[in-house]
Amino acid sequence: MASIDPERRELRAASGETLGFDLLILVPPQKTAPLLRDSGLAGENGFAPADPRTLCAAPCIYAIGDNADLPAPKLGSAAVLQARVAARNVACELAGRPPGASYDGASAYLMETGRGRALLVRTSYDGPVRLSGPGRGQQVLKRLLDRFYFWRLARL
Repeated sequence: MASIDPERRELRAASGETLGFDLLILVPPQKTAPLLRDSGLAGENGFAPADPRTLCAAPCIYAIGDNADLPAPKLGSAAVLQARVAARNVACELAGRPPGASYDGASAYLMETGRGRALLVRTSYDGPVRLSGPGRGQQVLKRLLDRFYFWRLARL
């Protein structure tokens, strides 16, 4: 993205292409830690390329979450599911068996849409994005999860 024209509601790409929008949500560019970038495991973009299903980045090395170059969103829910797969595969390797667990690209998040409603968004490699809502029930769930998350975080 090269620029934004808020009055015309347009984005301009570095290529010169413009794209109109009704609602624009921007996320700043993500970077990995210098340790990963300098390790030899990172690709040109600074993230560790990994098999999207096994999460294997190199022999006996797994990449998950914000460090991994995967075709999945960089969300906490995805990282938790990826960690489960990586842990199972590490356990297989330690037991002398080939890794057998597979990540399906699953993630989920709740997005506030306004007027006391939220939308549940679920993704995976194998299907279209699934939406539930927007609704008040999803908003209540989002508020409860936010409170629990920050309550738990404060106790770490």
